[in-house]
Amino acid sequence: MGKNPAGSVLGFTDWGVSECDGPAPPPGDDPHRYQITVYALDMPTLGMGATTTYLMFNFLIRGHVLARGTLTGFFGH
Repeated sequence: MGKNPAGSVLGFTDWGVSECDGPAPPPGDDPHRYQITVYALDMPTLGMGATTTYLMFNFLIRGHVLARGTLTGFFGH
């Protein structure tokens, strides 16, 4: 935490916290796929908080997406 751009909010993750811990595939697994998607919206804020889930995020951006870009990376041990 503390590495986010000013004004940004991290949503609730699959780990049950509001922070990013990076890729963590089990040793010996094939490389896992990780996707980062950035959205351009027609509104300055969504009113999200630290416990906002991805499902709620998708609901809040409906009808407000101007553009989006996705980066896919693979990581393994």
